[in-house]
Amino acid sequence: MGSIKSFLDWVKGGDAEDDYEEDMSRQPRSEEPAINSVPSSYENRSYDHSYSSATVENTVSQPRHESLRDNKVVSIVSVLVVMLVLLFTFNSAGMPVLLILVIQGCIWLNFSFPTITGKYIFFLGYLIVSSIQMGANIDYAIVIASRYQELKSKMHHRDAIVETLNFAFPTIITSGSILSICGFLIGSMTSEPVIAGIGESLGRGTVISIIMVMFALPQILLIGSGIVDKTSFSVPSITEKKSGHGKVSVNGMVRGNINGTVHGIMHATVEGDIDLNLISGSANEEQDDEED
Repeated sequence: MGSIKSFLDWVKGGDAEDDYEEDMSRQPRSEEPAINSVPSSYENRSYDHSYSSATVENTVSQPRHESLRDNKVVSIVSVLVVMLVLLFTFNSAGMPVLLILVIQGCIWLNFSFPTITGKYIFFLGYLIVSSIQMGANIDYAIVIASRYQELKSKMHHRDAIVETLNFAFPTIITSGSILSICGFLIGSMTSEPVIAGIGESLGRGTVISIIMVMFALPQILLIGSGIVDKTSFSVPSITEKKSGHGKVSVNGMVRGNINGTVHGIMHATVEGDIDLNLISGSANEEQDDEED
């Protein structure tokens, strides 16, 4: 009460004790306890505890449902984008399917460990690690698949896959070792749970990717080589290769080698030796720009 009086004195700039007592005397007073003034309708009211429990459950489960939905959207979109890139990289509808089995399989195997061991990972960490691991898997898979496609037309398929692994082994081991070691070091040195989970998952996922790409992918390419060949297609090119002998009429923008006699109007830059009879126009030697 003293603090209220002091506050009123400060506001009014004088002694507010008399005014305070006068205001309090005007308030209606009841001789009965306050608890008895509660309406009878509230005394025996039974509360619905199921409503409050359902409200709490919905509040807790809503972020989980949103995470599951985001996970499905991210996974589906990423797989479709990767398959689209691989489709035009290899000009085959079967190759993206074979490679996505390894690429997405490595991610699924990696994130099965937290469920088995009971050490769950944060959803943000899952998105980061899955993106990095998918990028690394695509690089490894493209290196092996493109090299195998080049060699299988020149030698037996088994010999081609062996030569491909000999070619890709140093690149994959060097890149994968650096990424996995850095991931494990980050996971063991930091005290932040989110960063530690990202580091451990990244290191473990890189090791799984190396094993799957070096051992599972070659077998899949050997088995599915016929599917890749049957589903291959050619992409039309904007350039057209022309070669001929004798008298050929050329009209357009060209690039190549000409060995013979030229008759007509030229607007071009010739790299090499020329021996022309200049009827009109000019022919000047151009000097290459020297870089400092």
